[in-house]
Amino acid sequence: MRLSYINTGLEALRNSGYNKNIISKNTSAKVYNEKVNKHQFKLGDRVLRHSDVLKSKFSATWEGPFTITRLGNKGAYTIVDSSGNHDIVHGDKLKTYREVNRMIPEVSSSALNSTLRKYRQVNGIDIEGNSKGGGLLYIPNY
Repeated sequence: MRLSYINTGLEALRNSGYNKNIISKNTSAKVYNEKVNKHQFKLGDRVLRHSDVLKSKFSATWEGPFTITRLGNKGAYTIVDSSGNHDIVHGDKLKTYREVNRMIPEVSSSALNSTLRKYRQVNGIDIEGNSKGGGLLYIPNY
């Protein structure tokens, strides 16, 4: 009795679960895609960046403001802060910065460390006779 159920009923149960899983994924994808805001930023836009790692539960979740200096592909943007530090960030981590006259101006302190890496624009790279195109070159802090 038990073996006959395993041989016949278990396959139907698997197929039923598989079909319900596909239906569930499609409905959740539809709901997610309806709520997503597809925002395209332009060069020179001022944005805030979402901070993934919070130092404490009272620290700010948005950092900035930053300025967009380069548009990448697949939603990537190159941003720069007021100190000239660059970083490449996906658009999901950015939101528009709206400046109002009564806002407190940005204050910098010596205790604040930028998490942005410094990059330098290069026109071309020659590695063992192979010429590569221009791009951004990471400059480590020694």
